[in-house]
Amino acid sequence: MKPSKVLVAIFLGFAAFVAALIWLSRDRTQPQPGVSSFEECVAAGYPVTGSYPRQCTTPEGKVFADVIVENRCSSDADCGKNFYCDNGQCAVFAVRTMCQTDSDCVLIDKDLNFACCDAGKCQIADYSKANWIAANKQWFEQRQREVCPALGQCGPAPSCSTSIKSGEYTVKCVNSACQKTIK
Repeated sequence: MKPSKVLVAIFLGFAAFVAALIWLSRDRTQPQPGVSSFEECVAAGYPVTGSYPRQCTTPEGKVFADVIVENRCSSDADCGKNFYCDNGQCAVFAVRTMCQTDSDCVLIDKDLNFACCDAGKCQIADYSKANWIAANKQWFEQRQREVCPALGQCGPAPSCSTSIKSGEYTVKCVNSACQKTIK
């Protein structure tokens, strides 16, 4: 190799080494350049909450909220965790637990909200998990009729049976409130 080519090779190798050192030493906790909105934060891969509206947080703690033009929805999925779609509007899933007798109570999966269109039907019902909570049965069934589509609009029901993993739990009316209890 000619001396000039050797010098060029050494220079290029040194420049690549310096560039690699600079790249490795950069502060990765800083947001990516241009992150100035919820959409850009999501695109950069930062964590997104299940709240409504959804929020994205950069490593240094800057929070971007999803801009909701209207509080409109077509399904529970449009609303986020602990919310459901109530006649086209996102509403808080606030469970009623008032009761007079044990028969006023039912166990529900709060993660499925009102379990429209057979949601969760094929899952194993593990009542020992925290997502299974006590609710007023009449309130729950009435709200299902009000917020869920008619059965004909849901499509065919899944062909599976409901199975219960943890059957030692039940509901009782205690001090006028439905409570999940162990049998």
